[in-house]
Parts: sequence; structure tokens; C-alpha cells
Amino acid sequence: MSKLPIDEMLYTFSNETLGAVNLLDKKGFATQGLVVLYSAIDTLAWVNLSSGDVSRTAFKDWVDQYMLSRYPLPCTAQDLYAARCALLHSHTAESKSSREGNARQIFYYGKDRSKEWIDSIVDGQTNVVVVRALDIKLSFVAGVQAFGMELLTDVSRAEQVRDRIRLWMAWIDLSEGNPQLLSSEKDDGLDL
Repeated sequence: MSKLPIDEMLYTFSNETLGAVNLLDKKGFATQGLVVLYSAIDTLAWVNLSSGDVSRTAFKDWVDQYMLSRYPLPCTAQDLYAARCALLHSHTAESKSSREGNARQIFYYGKDRSKEWIDSIVDGQTNVVVVRALDIKLSFVAGVQAFGMELLTDVSRAEQVRDRIRLWMAWIDLSEGNPQLLSSEKDDGLDL
């Protein structure tokens, strides 16, 4: 059980998540980085619940309340949820929601030249939205900060979130004789 303040636990989680995403990006695995990022949003949506499993509604509520309200994107929470499903389930931009017309497909870009190229491919399609991958990361960071700040002012809710965070998995290093929690702040976590 962690005795760290709730804002520090959230900071550590988001820092480790972004470290993994950035490492994947640097190695040329940007799509896998997005999978990790969408998974982290799922995790925070779950932490935000008083009980039960994370759902599409919980994901979209967390995105709307914490991410899009602080760092708007050209897409909706529904678009992001559909993109999450598409990447996790089929490694494509197309999901059931986008096929049914309930969400737009997200086409991601990195640099301005790639945006120009994608814009030329999309060329007015209304079922597609072009989003810079970095902006999703920045919106995530803004969301985590807003979530943490909110929990600092609501003690009972913070305790509920802490109870869920206590269930998170942790890696423990036993090589030094004294069990130590591993953290990305020590290293990249690649030697596990």
C-alpha cells in the first residue's frame, strides 16, 4: 500500500506512461505509443469510478471532463474512444462506431509535412478527423493535472481514488536485498 500523496501517485503514473510513449515514439513505434496512451486513459477512467469496471461511458466522461476541457482537440471524446477501440482491437483507424457513423476515424500525424500529406488524402471526408499525436499527449497531461488538482480539494473522493490506485501493479526489485519499488525515474524500466 502506497503512502504517497495522491497527486504524486498520479504524477508517477503519468510520468511513467509518457516515458513509455516517448520511448516507443523515439524507436519508431508511434502506433504502439498511442495504444499505451489510450490504455492509460482507460486506467484513469477506472480510477475515477467509485466501483466496477471501466466502460465506454467512463472513458468518454474522463476525456470530456479532464482532457478536452483543459486542452481541446479537433475530435470528440466519442472519436477518441472509437480510435482507442480501433487501435486496440484491429490496429486500424476504423471501429464499429466509425462504421456506424457514430464517430469519426482519427488519422494521426507527427510533423507539419505529414499533416499536409494526410490532409490531401482526407480531402474533405467528413468521417475522418486529422489529429496531431503530440496534442493527444498534451491533452492527457493537462487532464492528469486537472484530475490531480481536483482530488487535492476533495478529501473523500481522493480516498476513493487512492483505494483503487492501491490495486495497481508494481514491480519490485529484490536484487539489493531490500525490496524496492522500481520507478522510471531511476531508469527506463527496460531491465525488468
